[in-house]
Amino acid sequence: MAARNFDFLWYSGDKPFEIIVCFFAILVTLIDFGEEIAADAMDIEGDRKVGSRSLAPVLGRENALKISGATLYSPDIPGRISGIRNFYNH
Repeated sequence: MAARNFDFLWYSGDKPFEIIVCFFAILVTLIDFGEEIAADAMDIEGDRKVGSRSLAPVLGRENALKISGATLYSPDIPGRISGIRNFYNH
């Protein structure tokens, strides 16, 4: 039996991973990250009581929510760019 080449993200043996699986993995990670930052910003008083050094107590609630909003909006950017490109190309 021949040894298989296992490259990091794109290949496992002879069959490449589907790009859509990687896309959804990144999408879910960004959405979950943004939601966790927003939840942390809503509980800033509790974080300060226990001495947490998370994003909201360090940067402030408004800045944490801006980062959360950017993170939650970022998966939508490629779709908007391709939609705009398709609008002008037709």
